[in-house]
Amino acid sequence: MPILPWLHGRRPVVRVASLDEHPNRGEILAIRRRATMLREREITGLARLWRNTPYLAAIRARALSVDAPLVVDVLHDFATIEQAFDEVLTQPQAIARVSSATLHPTIVETALKAVRDALAAAYAQPVLRPREYLALGAPWRRVIYQLP
Repeated sequence: MPILPWLHGRRPVVRVASLDEHPNRGEILAIRRRATMLREREITGLARLWRNTPYLAAIRARALSVDAPLVVDVLHDFATIEQAFDEVLTQPQAIARVSSATLHPTIVETALKAVRDALAAAYAQPVLRPREYLALGAPWRRVIYQLP
């Protein structure tokens, strides 16, 4: 079957009905679990490494498009993780993983963007090219898994 010029390089649309069927289920669950237990140095590391380049913005848009697997689920997960980050913003001393009130709100908000990107990449992995998947989740992998 010939490749149509406008589809060259695109991965096929993957239909996934539930998280249980998702081929990247393990990573999705790991990010969801770990995102609510971040330490202060991890939050600052994520904020330091997160970027918003045109390339990453395009990948992010594809990862959150209607063709991406379980896009409604990823948006729900964003809201859940955002609530955990709101706790860090409103009462940093009450959270055991944050040792001080030194986290500026912009640092926490930027770290949240890195977590969202990692989660979006994990959910959209079946439809992203390998380099796109790696680029979108790079801050998470470098900080949490300490990978290059």
